[in-house]
Amino acid sequence: MNILPPDFDISFLIGDELMQVCIGLHQIQLRFENCYIEGDGKIEIRSNDHTKVPVNERWESTEGFEKIIGKKVETWCRISDFCFSLKWGNASLFFLH
Repeated sequence: MNILPPDFDISFLIGDELMQVCIGLHQIQLRFENCYIEGDGKIEIRSNDHTKVPVNERWESTEGFEKIIGKKVETWCRISDFCFSLKWGNASLFFLH
């Protein structure tokens, strides 16, 4: 597990629309209108109704992605040295590094 650097800042994603999610065996890429971010680790999509979709545990399902693809990032949060989240209206994506 890698630690996020102290100056980790992805505020440039606020207002950017998520266009595509690319999933590999050991990596995920989030492609936005103006850039993309990629990394390895676990991801989880959570809805406001507290539904959790641990994406990495079953790649054959794209459940949860319909809540964030085509939506603009509203905010982001560094949760710990190993985790951050991106929020779109009614759903959040947690990236556990």
